[in-house]
Amino acid sequence: MNSNNLEISDLNRENNLFFEINQRPFTELLTFVDFAGNQLNIGLVEINFAKDRDILIEALIKHPDCQNIQFEILDFPDPNLRFLRDELVVALTKIKIAPDKKLILLITGLEKSIGISEEYPSVLTNLNFVRDDLRISVPHPLLLFLSDYALTRLAKYAPDFWAWNRKVFCFKTNHFNSLVISNNIFFSDNFIENLELPAKQERIELLSHLLSGYNSSSKEEKKNNLPNIINIYNELGNTYKSLGDYQQAIDYHQQSLKIKREVGDLSGTSHSLNNLGNAYYSLRDYQRAIDYFQQSLENKREIGDRHGEANTWFNLGFTRQNLQQKSEAKAAYENARKLYQAMGLDKEVKDCDRAIQDLA
Repeated sequence: MNSNNLEISDLNRENNLFFEINQRPFTELLTFVDFAGNQLNIGLVEINFAKDRDILIEALIKHPDCQNIQFEILDFPDPNLRFLRDELVVALTKIKIAPDKKLILLITGLEKSIGISEEYPSVLTNLNFVRDDLRISVPHPLLLFLSDYALTRLAKYAPDFWAWNRKVFCFKTNHFNSLVISNNIFFSDNFIENLELPAKQERIELLSHLLSGYNSSSKEEKKNNLPNIINIYNELGNTYKSLGDYQQAIDYHQQSLKIKREVGDLSGTSHSLNNLGNAYYSLRDYQRAIDYFQQSLENKREIGDRHGEANTWFNLGFTRQNLQQKSEAKAAYENARKLYQAMGLDKEVKDCDRAIQDLA
C-alpha cells in the first residue's frame, strides 16, 4: 500500500470513529434540521476541532434526509467582530435562496471574537441585546458551531440569548484525533515567540480544547496523560507570556509546577521554576523572579544540569543588575562564565564578559 492510500485509510478510520462515538447527537441534529421551520430556530453545536466540524458539516449537507435543505456556511473569523446580527443581514442579501428548499445558516469562526479571557466580549454583549430582533431580521434556522469554552462563554455573557428556545448538540473528539494533535503541537519557546498573533491565538484555542478534554477524562486516563497535560500547561504559559499576558502565564506555569513536584520530576520542576522567574521578571517583580531563579538553580545543581545552571546564573545576574545589586550581579555573571567556559561555549562566555563590563 502506498503512502497516499495509507493516508486515505487513516482518514476514513478517523471519520468512521467520529460518527461511531457521536451517533446520538448526529441523529438529534438531523431531527432538528428536519423539523426546523422557515423561521428563526437556533441550534448550538459543541465541537472542539475544526477538522471534526468540517467532517460533520459535510456529512450533514450530503445526508439523504437533507436534500430538501439549502445549507449556507457563513464563516466569521474576524476577532474584532461586534455585530453578528448585522453581518447575517448583509450575508442574507447575497444568498440566492432556492424556492423549493428550506434555508439553514451554518455559522462558524465565532471563537475568535468570543475570545478566551476578556470579560463581556462585544459580540456576545450585542447578541444578547438584539436577541428579539433576530426573529424579524434573520427569519431562518441557525446552527452555531462552537468549541466548549466558547459555548460556556456564550451562556455566561449572553444569558438572554442562551435562555432562548435553543437546542444544544454536544459532539465528542475521537481519541485518535486527540492523540495525533497532542503529539504534534509542542514547540520551543523561540518558535512560539516568532509566531504571528493569529497563530498564537489559534494555539491557545487548540491547547485549551485539549486541556479541557484531559481534565474531563477519568482519573486513570488523566494519570496516563500527565506528560501531555504538563506540556499543555507549559505551552499555554509560554504562549500567554509571548502575548504579554504575564499573569495568565504565571497561573499556567504554577499548575505545571504543582504537577511536576507531585510526580517528583526535578528536571521539569526546574523548567517551570525558570519559566515563573522569567514571567515575574517581565512583570518587573524582580525580587520574586530571583526567588524562582534561586529555586531553579538548586534543582539544576541536584540533577547535574550544568548548562541549565549556567543559564540560570546569567538570569540571576541580569535580574540583580536591574535591582542595582552590582556586586551580586557580577558574582552571578562570573559563575555563569565559569560554567560556560568549562563547556567550551565561547559565545556565552563573551556574553558574560560584556555583561560584566556593563556593570563597571
